[in-house]
Amino acid sequence: MHILLILKNIMLQTLKRMAFNRAFNILHGRGGEDGTMQGLLEQIGLPYTGCGVMASALTMDKMRTKMLWKAFGLPVADMKVVTRETFSELDPQAVVAKLGLPLMVKPSLEGSSVGLTKVKSGRRVKKCGGICA
Repeated sequence: MHILLILKNIMLQTLKRMAFNRAFNILHGRGGEDGTMQGLLEQIGLPYTGCGVMASALTMDKMRTKMLWKAFGLPVADMKVVTRETFSELDPQAVVAKLGLPLMVKPSLEGSSVGLTKVKSGRRVKKCGGICA
């Protein structure tokens, strides 16, 4: 068994020439679990462990994942989507009225719990939302 730590600047053709028979993808976060690495490995025809490109990209986007689950009738917690464009219009009291406290503020495109903040008061909604937007 050979182990290769993939560095940022490795060329795809170099990786292909190394003739591995499978990649064991244990990369975390952007680039590793968002479909990027999966797409690169597919480009060179190297089988890999884990989800494919589409599933990886979709599940990295928390908002779209929740929308898909909801469309299939799965129970999901209510959410308020805030973007850079809509952040200035964010009304913390309306968010608290809709979702209650405590609530969780999460960047949509970060892996796992990266950037996750538990908000216990309405005053913190805008501050935490600004970090994510």
